[in-house]
Amino acid sequence: MQLVGILIAISLLLLVGLGVAALFMAGRSSRSANDDDPDSRG
Repeated sequence: MQLVGILIAISLLLLVGLGVAALFMAGRSSRSANDDDPDSRG
């Protein structure tokens, strides 16, 4: 049973890491898109 708990803990940590990475990538892409907007309009 202890092995199951360890596997669940590892999977939760991986999910949290993926969520943080997704938020970080989304923030970077939105910032770069905002930087590109004035150039494409003008």
